[in-house]
Amino acid sequence: MKSGELTEITSNAGETGEKNTSSRYKILLADDDGSFRTLASHALGRFEYDVLTVPDGLEAIKRTTSQHFDAILLDAKMPVIDGFEVCSKLQSKLGDHCPPIIISTGLEDDESVNRAFEVGAADYVHKPVNWTVLAGKLKYLLMPPSSQHQTNLLEKDIHRVISASTGAHLVLDREAVITAVNGVTALPHSATYSFKIGSCLFECVSRDSVSKILDGWQRLLKLGESGPVLLANHDDTNPYVLELNFVEFRANSILCLINDCTGHYLAEQRIFDLAFLDQTTGAGNREHLINWVNQNISALDVMENCAVLRGQIKNYFDHEIRLGRAGLDAIAVHVIDRLNQWCSEQNLQKYLGESTSGFVARLTEDEVAMGLVGNFNVSALEKFAQDLLNDLGRPLDLDANTILLDIELGLADSPHVGRNPAELLNAASLAMKVPNKAFSDQLFCFNESVREQIRLQANMERYLHRDIEQCQLHMAYQPKVDATSLKLVGIEALLRWNCKELGNVSPAVFIPLAEQCGLMSQLSQMVVQLVLDQLVAWRGTATGEIPVAINVSGSHLGTNNFVCDLARELNQRDIEPHLIELEVTESVMIDGQNRAIKNLQQLQEQGIKISVDDFGTGYSSFSYLRSLPVDALKIDRSFVQNIHVDPKALAIAKAIITVGQELSLVVIAEGVETITQLETLRDLGCHIIQGFFTGRPVMPEEVISEAESALFAAAS
Repeated sequence: MKSGELTEITSNAGETGEKNTSSRYKILLADDDGSFRTLASHALGRFEYDVLTVPDGLEAIKRTTSQHFDAILLDAKMPVIDGFEVCSKLQSKLGDHCPPIIISTGLEDDESVNRAFEVGAADYVHKPVNWTVLAGKLKYLLMPPSSQHQTNLLEKDIHRVISASTGAHLVLDREAVITAVNGVTALPHSATYSFKIGSCLFECVSRDSVSKILDGWQRLLKLGESGPVLLANHDDTNPYVLELNFVEFRANSILCLINDCTGHYLAEQRIFDLAFLDQTTGAGNREHLINWVNQNISALDVMENCAVLRGQIKNYFDHEIRLGRAGLDAIAVHVIDRLNQWCSEQNLQKYLGESTSGFVARLTEDEVAMGLVGNFNVSALEKFAQDLLNDLGRPLDLDANTILLDIELGLADSPHVGRNPAELLNAASLAMKVPNKAFSDQLFCFNESVREQIRLQANMERYLHRDIEQCQLHMAYQPKVDATSLKLVGIEALLRWNCKELGNVSPAVFIPLAEQCGLMSQLSQMVVQLVLDQLVAWRGTATGEIPVAINVSGSHLGTNNFVCDLARELNQRDIEPHLIELEVTESVMIDGQNRAIKNLQQLQEQGIKISVDDFGTGYSSFSYLRSLPVDALKIDRSFVQNIHVDPKALAIAKAIITVGQELSLVVIAEGVETITQLETLRDLGCHIIQGFFTGRPVMPEEVISEAESALFAAAS
């Protein structure tokens, strides 16, 4: 067992409660901090104390009632039962036989010290503990004060404590004049350079510290104790934090012990900066913003409001190629500086009233936010937000570059959301993401309409997930006909959703929802299964030998097993590959090295046709058509519908058809609804048409009759 450390007390004296007869005093230490218990055992062991440590107050009470201790050291803050309550219970239980109790506290307030004495503590120490001072306190408490011999020993011990102490101290007379100085040269020079013999202590400190030090001084003179007094300067150039403790010394002298807490303060400040500040701009981060709003909400009355403005720089990363990372950091600093200007007391008073205060934060690299609390109304808040947005949109000159920032703002206030800062922050983000009637093109306000859309979208997502798992969606089939003969040459499989709660939901609604909530691959896989099963059902009919186009999502197509899975499904059903055409979006074709492209190449080699859907609406680049696996192009319906009235639409359609012809690709026009559109496309050389004019999407058994009816109507 190491010096000063007791893991068990097993002597007969300890078991019967008899006093310790050894030369070493036994100390009971209760603290929930294991490292502090270990440190205390070793530190007090150096002063000839045996220390038994326990982790909580209940164990301290149990030990004290069964064993004798010469003194007890209790941590003020412990779980279940704190040090103050333990002290009170021991005083009540043991009465005059209760050993002296010292309470250790990290709390920097007079109330804690006063409470320690109220519950019967003999003394207190402040964390971090000066072990030399604590040892001196124990020596004093454990000596009978009536003994003249022991009084002389006490005087010697005080001198020994002062001599052994590595900290600084001053000796003062009853008028606070310094009569002796020791160790102050090790303290921050800006704090202690004026501590000189013959000077009054109150003349050696800054004016804003005089009142605190004077209060501690007067309490010592009146009550015999003072408690710690902090002497601090938080200036960035010369920061320091000193803890001053006044102790009665000789008859007419007072000892001022000085503990340098500057290192501890700087470490805490660094931890705070890392945890709550953005390191690039110095603005608060998300946690700091939430804490600030929480603290200020507590001071609001029922008529006052709080709000969060959340902004996203949509083109933030677009500037990295031209400016580099340093340039992006400069943009962030500029935006935060601009927000701080708008968050100034004068500006907030101008827009939102005298009682309003604000806080600026940087949430992510391209997201910023502003918290506001005060007595403002919604219309004034919207005016403030719109003017702020206009200001942020002004050109920024940065390193000879003119930068235009594309910023959107989401606004959420307590009348619509409540006073929870995290919910306000989330609502401001949702206002930008959920389609709603915006206050302006770039300012979006959270309101009941947005809340209702979020509720409907959440329900729709739940229903869609359920119906995909239960395969409750179904396929409709639309004829594709030759542009010249109007004969049926193909069929497109189109997914339909008839939800029992919502009715028929448009693919324009549920397809983006599936992509957003990660269901697209699962949905695409279900479509493939349904279409292949339908081809088997058509076998032996006139429909059975007509190619069917299947829309496949990029996420599904890009999986490693897509080619093998599709080949297996075709083999199991004995379906010829030439009856399958896969329609993919133009975006899938852009990255020629991705997994989806490699899969398409393998599928094309097996005889499956590849068609690019909605061609011309995406990246509008013809370059990938030369080398990537493409058999057909589908002209988007937006060009077809305006082909006879819009010269630009006609030019784009003509260009697509011409390129297709030159590259020996089949060109398909979708969305054909009139004879005029048909004739125009036919004249341009389009191969296949699809639309209401030649057949609507119908149930599987109606495909042939629908195509024949459309052919008859067109001929007539």
